[in-house]
Amino acid sequence: MLGSLKPLAAIVTKAGKSADISNRNNTDFICSNASPKLQVSAAHRCRNNAEFTVQTVQLKGTVKLVFQPAEEGYAGASYMLEEGALDGFKAIIGLHVWPFMPVGTIGSKPGPIMAGSSRFTAVVQGKGGHTATPHKTRDPMLAASMEVLALQQLISRETGPLEPRVVSVTFVDGGQAGNVIPASVSFGGTFRFMTLEVYSYLKQRIKEIIETQVGVHQCSATIDFMEEMRPYPPTINDPTIYGHGKRVGEILLGENNVQHSPALMAAEDFGFYSQKMQLHFFFIGID
Repeated sequence: MLGSLKPLAAIVTKAGKSADISNRNNTDFICSNASPKLQVSAAHRCRNNAEFTVQTVQLKGTVKLVFQPAEEGYAGASYMLEEGALDGFKAIIGLHVWPFMPVGTIGSKPGPIMAGSSRFTAVVQGKGGHTATPHKTRDPMLAASMEVLALQQLISRETGPLEPRVVSVTFVDGGQAGNVIPASVSFGGTFRFMTLEVYSYLKQRIKEIIETQVGVHQCSATIDFMEEMRPYPPTINDPTIYGHGKRVGEILLGENNVQHSPALMAAEDFGFYSQKMQLHFFFIGID
């Protein structure tokens, strides 16, 4: 992380098996060979066995290295901010290995580069019974099925064709019995967005659609947006710090090896940092 926009040169190379990386579950990595020259042989490996050695040379300005705890699903960056790990800094640079770009290239773009993400679960309560007498039940499986279909219209009929949004139902659970209509059915999934305004809109409409559809089928529903896991905001590159990183990349790698990356609907907890300071998030090719 940079305390100013003064020149910074960083060399990133793929390390061999001798790289000194200590893994502590899925939270962070321990650098056990740090020196006054800030030679670091530790990295968040993203479960893809890519290992990197980062060496900073000729540092000008104030630099702070930040490990990324609880990145996937538990909003570690938000806790880093709350606990003051980044107080006093004006800009941050993040990098992520990317297997869809060749080695020796990097890619990024100004503005939104990764989506925000949130989750939801719903429990549909009906009246169970035997499949031989469905008229005596209030079938929550039928209600849940109609809700899943109705949620798809949030994208196909309420979203412009050029606007990036995603709503995906990823599980339905109504039990395993083949001759029983269950008393309740649970389902859930994720929704993704490029602005916080769209986050609020999708959250409201998901709730409205589920509650309306269960009423049609004489069932009820409880909806949980899992706020305790902290919805991820979009990751937005600041144009100024992006331009600085692009110029450094072109000096180190050549103009042809600094690519313009399209925005992704994947989410990244660096989005929390982009709400507080200038951000440049980029991808490093490893193909």
